Amino acid sequence: DLLLTGHSLGAGLALLVAAAVGVARGRPVPAVVVSEPPVLDVLRRRVKVKALPPDTALVLADPNDPVHRAAEASGFVGRPCEWAPAGPPPPGCDTCDFRREERTTDCIECFLATHTLKHYLDLLKGPRPQCESDPAGLQTRL
Repeated sequence: DLLLTGHSLGAGLALLVAAAVGVARGRPVPAVVVSEPPVLDVLRRRVKVKALPPDTALVLADPNDPVHRAAEASGFVGRPCEWAPAGPPPPGCDTCDFRREERTTDCIECFLATHTLKHYLDLLKGPRPQCESDPAGLQTRL
């Protein structure tokens, strides 16, 4: 079978492809992605799908990641699974808003501290992220 994955832009593409292929196949295509960007509007306009089935996609994310927070503000395509913060947010993360395409020095520092693939690979070495809900048992396979 097929499992799609990606990080950031690749995560958005994986979710869109999962939706499109799922419609074409007549059954869901699962995805496990890291830091989904805001793609819900694209999913609805281009793929003509309102949402993925609830047990289809997991989105692993640092809750301070500005890309993840932008997707949260516009609506998630996948089920968010966040790591518990290990302390206060990195500098600039409390004011960074990628929805406004803000590129201040603090915002860039926040992005570099929380959004890089290396950061997420480091997070995978620790405790598992907590998902909002897990009806299909996907979290146990992370």
